[in-house]
Amino acid sequence: MNFGTNISMKRVMRVCIFVFSGFLVFGFGAEFELKNLKSLEADFVQMVSTQEEMTLNYSGKLQAKAPNKAKWSYEPPMQKEVFVNNKELIVYEPALQQVHIQNLSTQQDFFEILSKAEEVEGKKHLRAKIDDIAYDIYLDSKGLPKRIEYSDSLENTTIIILENIKVNPKIADSVFVFVVPKGVDILRH
Repeated sequence: MNFGTNISMKRVMRVCIFVFSGFLVFGFGAEFELKNLKSLEADFVQMVSTQEEMTLNYSGKLQAKAPNKAKWSYEPPMQKEVFVNNKELIVYEPALQQVHIQNLSTQQDFFEILSKAEEVEGKKHLRAKIDDIAYDIYLDSKGLPKRIEYSDSLENTTIIILENIKVNPKIADSVFVFVVPKGVDILRH
C-alpha cells in the first residue's frame, strides 16, 4: 500500500467513526431528539482541505443504524464503500481491487461521546472533543445535522454536508454486511 492510500484510509476511517458518532451527539437541546434516532439515510458531500492547500471533494450516500452500523457509498470518480459494523471497519476500493479491514479496538462508546457534546452557540452548534480532535456539529432548523467540521492530526480540515436526510427509515442489517468480491486483495490493519 502506498503512502497516499494509507492517508486516505486513515481519513476515511476517522470520517466513518466520528460522523456516525456525531449523529448520536445531537440530542442536546435540538428540536428533534436525536437520542431517539435509530437509523438515518442521507446524501453527503465531503470536502477535505490538506495542509498542502489541496481540496478533495467526495459525494455519496450514507446509511446508518444505531448503535454502531454505517455504510458510506462514495460515488465516482472516487468510488468506494465503507462499512462500520460494531467494532470492524471495512473499506472496499474497487479501482484498486483492495479491501482494507481494521478492528476498532479504540472506538469510543457512543454514550461517552454524547456526554462530551456541549452547546457552543445555542442549540444549533455543538462541539464534541474526542482524542484531541474537536468536532463542530451544526444543526438545521429542525434540529437535524447538516454540517460537521473537524481538523485531524495531519492538519487536514474535513467538512461534511448532509442533505436529503431521512430519519428512522427501515434498514436491514444485511446492508452493513460486506461480501468480499473474488480476486481482490485483503489488507488487515
